[in-house]
Amino acid sequence: MTDFLFQLGLSNVLISFALAIIAVLVGTISRRPHLLYLLWLIVLVKLVTPSVVTIPVVTFSEQFDRTVVSIQGNSQAISSISEKKGDGLFSAETWFAVLDNIKKELSLLWLLGSVLVFTLSLTRVYRFNRLLREKSEVASQELQVAAARIAKRFGLKKVPTIYTTSAHLSPMVWWIGGKVRVVIPAALHEQMDARQFRWILAHELAHLRRRDYLVRWIEWLACVGFWWNPVVWWARQNLRANEELCCDALVVSILKLKPQTYADSLLKAVEFIACPVLRPPVMASEINSGGFLKRRFKMIVSGNFKQSNSRWLQACVLLCALIVLPLGLACDRDNAVTDPAEPTEEATMKTAAEQYTKTGTKRDTDLEDIGLRIRAAVERGELTPEEGREKMAAARQDTGTRTKLKKDDGIDWRTVMAMEPEDWSDELKAQIVVAGYNLDEVAEKQAAIAAGKVSKEFDWDAVRMKIEAAVEAGEIIREEADTKYRAIREKMSREDRSEDVDWDAIKRRIEKAVKDGRITREEADAKLEAYKKRIKGVGTGKKD
Repeated sequence: MTDFLFQLGLSNVLISFALAIIAVLVGTISRRPHLLYLLWLIVLVKLVTPSVVTIPVVTFSEQFDRTVVSIQGNSQAISSISEKKGDGLFSAETWFAVLDNIKKELSLLWLLGSVLVFTLSLTRVYRFNRLLREKSEVASQELQVAAARIAKRFGLKKVPTIYTTSAHLSPMVWWIGGKVRVVIPAALHEQMDARQFRWILAHELAHLRRRDYLVRWIEWLACVGFWWNPVVWWARQNLRANEELCCDALVVSILKLKPQTYADSLLKAVEFIACPVLRPPVMASEINSGGFLKRRFKMIVSGNFKQSNSRWLQACVLLCALIVLPLGLACDRDNAVTDPAEPTEEATMKTAAEQYTKTGTKRDTDLEDIGLRIRAAVERGELTPEEGREKMAAARQDTGTRTKLKKDDGIDWRTVMAMEPEDWSDELKAQIVVAGYNLDEVAEKQAAIAAGKVSKEFDWDAVRMKIEAAVEAGEIIREEADTKYRAIREKMSREDRSEDVDWDAIKRRIEKAVKDGRITREEADAKLEAYKKRIKGVGTGKKD
């Protein structure tokens, strides 16, 4: 759920940022406030709209996925990101890997911030609404009649109740549910003559006709959800600035006013609220919200703005909005085991096995990579431990890896050694498979040991089977078993095995470990020196 919400939020942020850039570009070539208002409104709506259709826009390689898993496993393999491609530590994939690693912490910070903004904003709304109840009263009958006349010319079916307040506020439309209220400062009403004040009242009724009080809640949701995103505040400011221009155009066009007359009335109102006033919450539609007063007065006086959009232009904008709003962006990781529960995982494991297979012998590096991915999936809760063991067993069998016995693997090796393979119970066979061993190979080793056959090559797995069975049977204790292991290793190191030493293969294996980021260059040099001393010590005579 965290991954889904995190990706959804970032997807909406990226798309809304692109829409904001489009709105800015349109604003540089067009002076239509109604068009710009719609474009900035779409930016805010997109932020709070869930994505229905996702588009993969970024493709990461399998190397990137191994790095993400390594980081999540607290490995020091971050320097191996895209080393094959030569991208270096400061590549885009590196930063996406780091972001993927800390997304839980970022999501928690995001959520806590949203809770804080939500709490503070509602607290402020409650206090402001209480202030209006205490310091406001229904306006005089004369003002109500004037509002009714203007509302009729605006085509409003319901005339809102006009309130006057003793608080030093800006004229505004206020709605938090129930009836919409138009709040007018009593001091402003007393200072202005009736004719000029009528245009200020008309401006607020224009907000009402446009239903801007509903847009305030979209703004609030976007600010709560994306308080950290500068695009939200940028879009909110531009939306309100163009909203005021739309209301100005509506008043001038419907009431047939001279632009200069309306601008004078508006200027007096702005001068009144120039003194420090109480700033209302985001739900209020003020007469001076959005700023850009100089630009606003210039456009009013010159009449240099379109009063409305044409029908075809509105249809085009709405059509684009219907296409863009359901869209979301997603990262497409090519050939990556990001979700081991998906059907493509087995094919991915086989592909990885083929990449690291040479002369029919599977190298250990592949299973280590697959094991890291499966372990990371178990830690993320995408797989249960049982499912993880089953997938690891399947990977071992698919890649043909030699069975390597481990301590504490949960298998009763005493029973395995004492019984014929065909007599093994289904439960015992299941334990062997779940532990990651090849069932047929274990049976072959057991049969060889039971028959007393000795392989020409040293079979370390067979020795382990015998020692572990002796421990479980109580014939020796664990300390004695460890002593036997050390003695066998020392004996192997003293023997002359020059025919089995493949110096080139050793160098390739160590260089591969460095390239994969599992060991550092210093560790690799130390290993090479250790091999040199060991080979020279047993008299192989092989040089670099």
